[in-house]
Amino acid sequence: MKLRALAIARIRSPGLACLCVLLLVPEVWSQAAQPSACLELTVDASHVTGGINRELLGVNHGPLSVYQPGALYNGSNALDLSTWYREAGIRSVRLDEFAYIDFQAFFPNFATDPDKPENYRFEVADRYLQAIVDAGADIFFRLGYSEKHQRVDPPGDNDKWTQVMLNVIRHYRQGWAKGHHWNINYWEVWNEPSGEGWTGTPLKYFRLYATVAPAIKKLDPAVMVGGPALGCPDPKKDRVFAEAFIEYCQQRQLPLDFFSWHHYFITPQEFVEHTTRHRQNLDAHGFKTTKQFLTEWGWYSGRPTHLTDRATIDDAAADISAMVILQDRVELAHFYVGDAMAGYPWGLFDFVRNEGTVSARPRKSYYAFKAYHALTETPLRLQCRAEEDVEQGGCGYLAGLAENRCQITILLSNFGTHMNQYRIKVANLPWKDSTLVDTLLLDNRHNLEATARRSFTPKAELTIEGDIEVPSVRLIKLTPESAPTK
Repeated sequence: MKLRALAIARIRSPGLACLCVLLLVPEVWSQAAQPSACLELTVDASHVTGGINRELLGVNHGPLSVYQPGALYNGSNALDLSTWYREAGIRSVRLDEFAYIDFQAFFPNFATDPDKPENYRFEVADRYLQAIVDAGADIFFRLGYSEKHQRVDPPGDNDKWTQVMLNVIRHYRQGWAKGHHWNINYWEVWNEPSGEGWTGTPLKYFRLYATVAPAIKKLDPAVMVGGPALGCPDPKKDRVFAEAFIEYCQQRQLPLDFFSWHHYFITPQEFVEHTTRHRQNLDAHGFKTTKQFLTEWGWYSGRPTHLTDRATIDDAAADISAMVILQDRVELAHFYVGDAMAGYPWGLFDFVRNEGTVSARPRKSYYAFKAYHALTETPLRLQCRAEEDVEQGGCGYLAGLAENRCQITILLSNFGTHMNQYRIKVANLPWKDSTLVDTLLLDNRHNLEATARRSFTPKAELTIEGDIEVPSVRLIKLTPESAPTK
């Protein structure tokens, strides 16, 4: 099958050294009965090949839910997901979509003097951003507009628009206008100018970027500035826009600390083609140190039920699969979206309304993020190998070792192959004690709950066996019986 071949290519690609079994074929594409098979893996606990990429634990929005209408504007309490964000280890929040951080919210009257603090309105955005800071996450700031009915693009005066944005940066980094001294390092210029986010020509966006990006670096050389947050539904148009933008930046020697783009995938393997193309394009134009940031991503099932599929275990397995592939391919990523979305399919949560109160219920994808967070707490990536017949099954994998060598974590996710069992040999254990093996399960019936515990007598290697339903995610933790896990 076409998708299975893609999965094989992924497993054989370099850099996939952790253990998370992601089966990359949606079951709807593989209706024919398949013989059962066993996923055979070997983890070498003595061979560290790199680190687990923690920066994939980024989201758009939250932890104050912008989808509770008017809550921040009218002064009432917004739905606060901060506790959930901390438990999932959310490291970065990108500001997008709703008007709390849009240009017109900060500076409602473009005819006024941009250097007078009284012409700005920071109160609502300050409350929203304070919640991100209090949750222990970094802020990734998108400059520009999102609300279509209020958007003005291209700006009528690039220089004045830039001055307003510089004062926004001064407010949040340098305390201007009774502001803050927050360490907001990433500043992204606009959102999806290659698609619906921009009504002007590409050249007009390039000129805006050429005005604002050097000015930001002059104001504060320590920050990182970039764009263009590609997001056109037409991939050919996106490709042309990206190539022209990078060439424009090269010709004018513009700062491009990061190149940002968006993608909603049917098969996680799609990220290989996108990341490779962008990297080659950047390198060819001299931007070899420019980072790749995937500032919006999510799974699109491609089925008639795609609007409801995002709340299912299929979504959770797809998300983990994508994070495996993205390990060494992007430096940072923001899932779309982190908070709850009323009447809209995106998000890690559902709204729950009961007698006038609103609360949030985590979706399966939230627990996928929680599982990945648990993996990042054993941040040393270990070498993993699959048997040849396992490669033909289309599996990928991730495993990590704690820095004190007292825990190994293995993450398994079955996204759609005919594999129904796993056998994992863990070699060269870094302790001499007996080993406890705990298995946590995420499937239609379980939300990353402990389902099994086994004890193995002291020896240098052991073999773990079990079932892997389609779709499902498993988190396996190995610890010495007498040693701490932290």
